[in-house]
Amino acid sequence: MTDNFFTKVDYFLTKENQHIISEKAKTKVDGIHSFRGIKYCVKSGKVVAFRDRGKIYEPIGGYYILVGYYTDDDDATEILKSYIRNK
Repeated sequence: MTDNFFTKVDYFLTKENQHIISEKAKTKVDGIHSFRGIKYCVKSGKVVAFRDRGKIYEPIGGYYILVGYYTDDDDATEILKSYIRNK
């Protein structure tokens, strides 16, 4: 077994995945989308929040700020939906 299990595709929020998600958001309709297991919320062509490994993040001023936690997929979806309504 290799030392780096995720050599082909990294399913966590790496810088590469952040960039890809930001680019994908430009062409997505408002709503919740998924990329490599990372659910993210798009509003007006921008990522307004995303979830990764039990945490909810919001991009603020060029940084991803931890704004909350979720317990399961349904919980995360409800939290992300709130960003569509409130942003």
